[in-house]
Amino acid sequence: MNLRPRHLALLVALLGTLPLAAEPLRVALIPPQDYEPTLSLFRRLGQELGIPPEEVPPESFVDPLAFSAARYPLAVYTGAERYCFTVSQSGDGARALLRYVEEGGVLLVAGMCWPFYRPVDWRGGAWVPSEGRLPAFAGAEDDALSRSMKAFGQTAVGNFNRFLGLNVSGQGTKQFEAPDEGIRLLLTEAGRGLFALPGEFPFPASGDLRFRPVSVSHGLAGWDLEPAMDAVGESGVAYGAASARVRHPGGGQVIYVWGTLMTTPQAEAVADGVLRLAASRQQAGGPEAARSAACRQHLAALRVRLDGMATGEGAAWRYVDRHRTRARELCTLVERVLMVNHLARAEEMLSLTADLADRIGALARAAAEVTPTRAAPGQ
Repeated sequence: MNLRPRHLALLVALLGTLPLAAEPLRVALIPPQDYEPTLSLFRRLGQELGIPPEEVPPESFVDPLAFSAARYPLAVYTGAERYCFTVSQSGDGARALLRYVEEGGVLLVAGMCWPFYRPVDWRGGAWVPSEGRLPAFAGAEDDALSRSMKAFGQTAVGNFNRFLGLNVSGQGTKQFEAPDEGIRLLLTEAGRGLFALPGEFPFPASGDLRFRPVSVSHGLAGWDLEPAMDAVGESGVAYGAASARVRHPGGGQVIYVWGTLMTTPQAEAVADGVLRLAASRQQAGGPEAARSAACRQHLAALRVRLDGMATGEGAAWRYVDRHRTRARELCTLVERVLMVNHLARAEEMLSLTADLADRIGALARAAAEVTPTRAAPGQ
């Protein structure tokens, strides 16, 4: 039996034609869609996983029937500091966001620099600066925010992040335009529960280095904020959270990620973590849960089988090992498809991957007839 590269290419092509599960995760890119690093990452992941994100137009954004947590378990903010304040009636864009979180949706905030800083209105098919005004926060936790903003020549006009539990550059944080010392980003306990990342990694060395951390002091009764990544300097100075998880009393969640992180090698793990969180909140029980468990058991058995295959030296074994590596990559893709609730797609992919493993096993037996084997690593 001979497994040619074109056979693997055909297998991968088949994956793109498989039917989707009844309730795959739906992802909304809310208006305005500005920040290309986050947009391009979610578009690429959506294509890979079969869940292309949907760009919600302004008119739909303020329509409770078109934009809701039930329809879109995950909404992604990519504003370049801008956010939709008004579409039809003053403040209806701001109210749409609050309603979404109150309904139990997961809102990823991963735009440029300071999120929800500049309100804009949709007029005549274009975004224009808004004349709308938000009520001002006046709690003790805002004194530090006011001083910090004054030092940087910033104003709080339209600063909507406060209503979402995000006190950007607030009490206990240190914002800057560029670091003046080495800084590490440390994953917290909450961060380890969200993101499959190492315990620490370096602060970005290039790009937009204007750091806007969030404070644990937000002044909203019943809201719970947990830092996910803390920025700590070589001097021991704590600059604040580069990422945080905020829980709304009604069940919704806001995940803040400092936008520049979406340009780093950690970006895909961040996106995967948020996708996993949103999908886990919409998973149903009953037959779907049983199907998901069966898929995961099948996947685990396939991985054990691939890892347990013998290997050897020479061209024949290198050919086997290349395709075994590709089969492992397909197992990883199956796992990610399961993560976003594509059960029908995952089941068919598992069947095809199992067939691929059969072919690799036959190749390995043929190779063993002409070349000595050695045990697989760890055997």
